[in-house]
Amino acid sequence: MKPISIYVLALLVLLSLALIGCGGSSNAEKHVAGGVELQEQGRVEAAIAEYDEAISLDSEYA
Repeated sequence: MKPISIYVLALLVLLSLALIGCGGSSNAEKHVAGGVELQEQGRVEAAIAEYDEAISLDSEYA
């Protein structure tokens, strides 16, 4: 393999890993939104479960 191809391959791998890392936030955000909706409906226990799941996916929500 040519040296330039190795660099391109490494760049693509790093970019893929970076994009995979970004995916977790959207799932956590969905759980937070679900928690808010459940809380507004008065379903507090279910809302807490959604918030807990969001925290387990992304500690920024703690």
